[in-house]
Amino acid sequence: MIPTAAPRHRPETHDVPPLAPGETARYFVSPLFPDLDCLTATFTTHSYAPHTHDTYVMGAVAAGVEVWNARGRKHYAGPGDVLFNLPLDVHDGMPHGGGYSYRMTYPSEAFLTGLAGEIAGRRLGTPWFRDNVVHDPEAAALFESALRLLEAGSDGLAAEERLTAAYARVLAR
Repeated sequence: MIPTAAPRHRPETHDVPPLAPGETARYFVSPLFPDLDCLTATFTTHSYAPHTHDTYVMGAVAAGVEVWNARGRKHYAGPGDVLFNLPLDVHDGMPHGGGYSYRMTYPSEAFLTGLAGEIAGRRLGTPWFRDNVVHDPEAAALFESALRLLEAGSDGLAAEERLTAAYARVLAR
């Protein structure tokens, strides 16, 4: 079972910039996991200015390619890739080529640390990810499937199982 923690970042409608035709961005919180913020988006021209989150940023690109700068390096992510940003990592984001679609989660440090400890069966330190992008089609598919189910509000057990499996897989890496 995914642990709970206090919610952190609840974007308001005015935080979503004007989008070009064909672009979408939807922040949501599933009633199943009220402490986990999620985003599903498709961008063809939209770029994020450098910013930070007080949470982790974890998810997968479903189509196209996203490019972003973080930790002094340029990163590219496409289908089958899992993306990571640590809390307070300064990063930006923009489409590469024809744009991209992705599904992201924003777990708090307490949330991810609790889940890591639950998976390991013992208390662990704060998770740290060496790489900002990892090619892992299985984890990417788990993130995408779990977030589709959460967004649709259907099959909560399957959504929880897939999301837990995605987090467990990336935490083990």
